[in-house]
Amino acid sequence: MSKSIQDFQQLRQLRTRFLEAVTNQEFHKLAQIDDCIRDTVEALVPVVKGNSKLSEVLSLELKNLKSVYREAGERCAKRSLELKVEYNNALVSKKSAIQYLDVAGR
Repeated sequence: MSKSIQDFQQLRQLRTRFLEAVTNQEFHKLAQIDDCIRDTVEALVPVVKGNSKLSEVLSLELKNLKSVYREAGERCAKRSLELKVEYNNALVSKKSAIQYLDVAGR
């Protein structure tokens, strides 16, 4: 199997891992997976230059990744808002420090 095919397969696997991390709210994994995605794309760009078929495949995969990143951003924003509301509710209700730390730790 050629290196470019392996890279495309790896890119698809990374997209799946990224989406799973978002779905499972494992946001701490996203930066590492993003770095791997970036490295894989950077390795593919020189390979696809001058090859229209491979360029189309990469373009489609990048569109799929863009959709996954958009979803990740939306989910992160939603979760951030939820945590801000919980934090503010804990402050307003003047509940114990334990509840505050529980919300702050999420």
